[in-house]
Amino acid sequence: TYTQVLADAYSVVRFAAEGDLSAIAAADASLAGLAFDRDAIFYIGNSFGTSEGGVLVAAEPELDAVILNVPGGSFMESIAGGARFRELVTAVLPLWGIRGEVDDVSRRLLLEPMLDMAEWTIQGIDARVLAPQALREPMIDGPSPDLLLQLAELDDFLPIWGGQSLARAFGAERIGPFDFVSGVGGAALPVSANLATPAGAVTAVAHLYEDTGHVFIGYNTADILFMEPIVPPFVPLAMPRIVTNPTAEAHLEIRQFL
Repeated sequence: TYTQVLADAYSVVRFAAEGDLSAIAAADASLAGLAFDRDAIFYIGNSFGTSEGGVLVAAEPELDAVILNVPGGSFMESIAGGARFRELVTAVLPLWGIRGEVDDVSRRLLLEPMLDMAEWTIQGIDARVLAPQALREPMIDGPSPDLLLQLAELDDFLPIWGGQSLARAFGAERIGPFDFVSGVGGAALPVSANLATPAGAVTAVAHLYEDTGHVFIGYNTADILFMEPIVPPFVPLAMPRIVTNPTAEAHLEIRQFL
């Protein structure tokens, strides 16, 4: 299913870059001037869409800029380290041959051999695996896209540490504190052309929005269900914590970036 999602995304980019729009113009004269700017093809992905977009950064030469909102890192980091995601997958762990309780204290899910075997089968389409080959050591010729990651400090769907590790693998600089990953330099605003690539400098930055929940690109508030820090083993709150998301600020940042 995921490879089909990727194939669809590649097809859309190919259409925007090379598609023949004459049939559209012939069907409706008011659309005769419809055209795409091949030098301004952008991708914006949120949550699951960051898994797809992270692969496109590394393997789609037509993209000029990519925004990944609340990325979770690799598939397995998301499964093991996302609080709400973990609740969903726990019930199906026996189908992967993982028996008994995995509490992430005496037994960590990311160290389970059966999970490792599942991870090996999808490494070729995993954003975290491909990230080093996206910008700094690209596996395709031509210019690399500019990259913006927007992370939510109180993300209880996908792991914030997974998003931070993804930013480090891309070579992005950070805005805001990174508590789980070292070696990510702080960005001096305004950020522009801060990462060297073989085809020239690109902008690559990861902005951590503090006191912010998942999907803040689309929702002004979020209900946080787990106690900080939101890492395994997850501790549920007695009552949900409601936070106000900086949705307008995130949209402004995307417009300024593009």
